[in-house]
Amino acid sequence: GTIYNLKDGFSASQDGVWRYKTRETTTGEYTDMTYDEHSQRWTDGKGGLIAWDMLHASADQSAKHEDVTCLQFVAPCGGNLTLYSLNGLISVSENSTNGVRFAILRNGEWVFPYTEIKGGENFVFKPITVDVVEGDVFNFLVSSKSDNSSDIVKFTPVFAYNKEFPTLASQVTLPKNGTESDGVYHYQKAFDSSQGPVWYYLKRETVKNQYEELT
Repeated sequence: GTIYNLKDGFSASQDGVWRYKTRETTTGEYTDMTYDEHSQRWTDGKGGLIAWDMLHASADQSAKHEDVTCLQFVAPCGGNLTLYSLNGLISVSENSTNGVRFAILRNGEWVFPYTEIKGGENFVFKPITVDVVEGDVFNFLVSSKSDNSSDIVKFTPVFAYNKEFPTLASQVTLPKNGTESDGVYHYQKAFDSSQGPVWYYLKRETVKNQYEELT
C-alpha cells in the first residue's frame, strides 16, 4: 500500500496530507503556522519552532516553546493503515529540563493519550493500526511542562496503508451540443466494462483533486 513518510513529505505548504499547526490550550482551536524560509522551519511567530525531521540534521525536532505544537496528518482515502515511528522511537533532547508531554488525537479522540517523556529518554513507540475514512485527521501534540528549556522532540511518523479504499466517482458526459432532454442516460442499464462515451468510472485523489480511470 501507499506510504506517507514525514521525512519525505515535509514541505513549505499546508496543502498536502501534512499540516503544521498550533493548538490553543483552553479552546482546543488549531491555527496555521507560517513557514520561515530562512530557517526552513514552521513557526508560530512567537519564537517557537516546529521542524519534523527536516532537510538538515540539526532541525529534526518537533517543538521548542511553551505552546502546544501540532503536526497534522489528513487521511487521503479510506482504508486500513498502520502508524509507526520511522526509527521506532520518540526521543527527547538530553538537555530538556523536565521533559515534554506527547499525545496523538484522531478526530478529537485519543489514539495515544498524553504521555510524559523525560529529557534524554528514547521512548519506544508501538505501531498503531486503525481503519480510517477519507478526511480523518490525526494530530500529533507536543507541549512543554513547567519549563520549556531545550524541549526538543525527535519523532518521524509514518502512515502505511495496508488496504486502500479510494474515493469512487461515476461521471456522465452528454453528447456534444446535447441536453438532458435529448435522451435518458440510465446508469444501471448502461453500466459495462468500457469507459465512455457517456459513462466513465473514476477514482479521485483527495490531496491533488485529480481523477484517474478505474480498470
